Amino acid sequence: MATVFYAVAAAATLYGGREAAKATAKQAAFEKQRARQEYLQHKQEGIAVLDEMLQNASTLNAHAGAGGIDAGTGSIDRIANFNLAKGVTDLITGREAGELAVLGGEMKAGQLMAQAEATKVNAFAQAMGYVAGGIESGMKTGTPTP
Repeated sequence: MATVFYAVAAAATLYGGREAAKATAKQAAFEKQRARQEYLQHKQEGIAVLDEMLQNASTLNAHAGAGGIDAGTGSIDRIANFNLAKGVTDLITGREAGELAVLGGEMKAGQLMAQAEATKVNAFAQAMGYVAGGIESGMKTGTPTP
């Protein structure tokens, strides 16, 4: 009878380990998806920066034109270049933040997948311990083992 309990414990351990590993793998997939969404958010912010740069440039050009000033020279040109430099800096920062988010998500997903694999191996080892215990118990009691 003890052998049966050991067999059931081994099967339950294997099943539990597999299910825990599946849950961890799903969490890894979620982390990848979250990182991609964060990347897209940073990309969208970069596009918003470009839109704002274009609006600023057209506003400057319109004011310069209305005042009879050449938009390509003098203080208007300096302001436009300053806005452009600031916008490009913001755009690059946003892109890099998005790329870092993806890399971080990939790293976390890799760690979770390694954890899932370790969970499966641990469950298998525990199950084999139960099997060995059942065999030993059967040998001590003289009960035939399957």
